[in-house]
Amino acid sequence: RPGTSTDGGATAASAVSMVSSDDSSEGGSFSAPFPSLVGDKARQPRASNSSQDRVSQTDKWDMHIENIGKFKAEHGHCNVPRTFRNKSLVTFVRNVRSRYATKALGKERERVLLDLGFVFNVYEEQWDKKFYEVERILEKKRKSGEKKPILTKKDNTSLYRWVGKQKEEYAKLMRNQNSSMTEERIDLLQEIGVNLNPTGKSLDGSGRMNVGLCA
Repeated sequence: RPGTSTDGGATAASAVSMVSSDDSSEGGSFSAPFPSLVGDKARQPRASNSSQDRVSQTDKWDMHIENIGKFKAEHGHCNVPRTFRNKSLVTFVRNVRSRYATKALGKERERVLLDLGFVFNVYEEQWDKKFYEVERILEKKRKSGEKKPILTKKDNTSLYRWVGKQKEEYAKLMRNQNSSMTEERIDLLQEIGVNLNPTGKSLDGSGRMNVGLCA
């Protein structure tokens, strides 16, 4: 019988090994009659597949980075819109920003993206863009002789509304309500001459000004 020996010199495992080697030398195929004995060997490819998966993930990362580079070359920035035709890249960008926000993105990958000019916080970039547009208009007015220039609706309707929105967010902050306003933004706006509280009235409901945040 395969795998048995009256003198104890041969074992089932050695029998399987001998049959396997004989078949392979003749170019034939071998179906092991002892699945329990070769189970460990049958599971070995899983480790290999796991290694291949890691390689595949690295390849995907490199592919997406290359595509972001191509997108920037064509559009001048890395802000891939949600409507972009390459849905795989759209998903990649969304996931990268999510991982960055939760500090789950590795420093090396973060550096690679920053070197490309990738923006992790799009809303922050949009705020900065509006701010610099307002700053440019006010600076132009100063150069023309205005001592305390203000942005009017006539200057730019969209920016005029944006400044109004900043004042609203500031008022919310003073009332301890949810607000997008931060101390850093307050400092920036006040530096270019934006009066966030033109009425000079208390905004925190206490009858006094918040000295820490009001100019």
